[in-house]
Amino acid sequence: MSKSQKIRCVVAGAGDHGREIIDLIDGQGLPEFADWSVTALTDSDPELKGQSVMNVPVVGDDGKFQTLFEQGISHGLVGIGLAQGTERRARVFAKLGESGFKLPVLVHPGAVIASNVELGAGSVVLAGALVGTGCRIGKNVVINLGAAVSHDCVIGDHCIVADGAHVTGGVKIEEAVLVGAGATVLPYITIGKGATVGAGAVVTKNVSPGMTVVGVPAQPIKRPVTKG
Repeated sequence: MSKSQKIRCVVAGAGDHGREIIDLIDGQGLPEFADWSVTALTDSDPELKGQSVMNVPVVGDDGKFQTLFEQGISHGLVGIGLAQGTERRARVFAKLGESGFKLPVLVHPGAVIASNVELGAGSVVLAGALVGTGCRIGKNVVINLGAAVSHDCVIGDHCIVADGAHVTGGVKIEEAVLVGAGATVLPYITIGKGATVGAGAVVTKNVSPGMTVVGVPAQPIKRPVTKG
């Protein structure tokens, strides 16, 4: 199949996570993605415009979405990772949808996903990840390299579960949470919206919305968000 006949994708974000997506679709020769091609990148860094990343051109910033859609690129993926955070991931995801792009789920064939797992639009599960039975994963979620999400977990929209993190059984993670690399969340914990779990932390009790916790056991370093 020629490149012009393939499912054409734009990846929003030309950094580390964007390159992971390009490699998954184009770089590894995986039969699951033989009919796909990443044909454009966008990025907020103006110095990247006109350059190529892994042989994919950076065509500008997010303001190019509508033009790219009108040019026949049908699918959009968020390539924004840890550095720019979950809030920007959420904004870009919404803008891709508003521009008309389909928001596919990508699962590396080297990941293990139970048969009854629900995966929301735009979510990406990378190589070596494990997602156990009964899990419900929201929209625009990243389950990164080697991360494990055990049985019956609920993960809200726009979350990132970083490399090697372990979310144990029955955990509830609300929207736009970052679980850092190598962190462990013990069973049946709830992590509130917008919270951050630091790399290597062990979470033994509930985490309030907006709070950052670090260490073993995890302790707060940022006050939770309050309304008033």
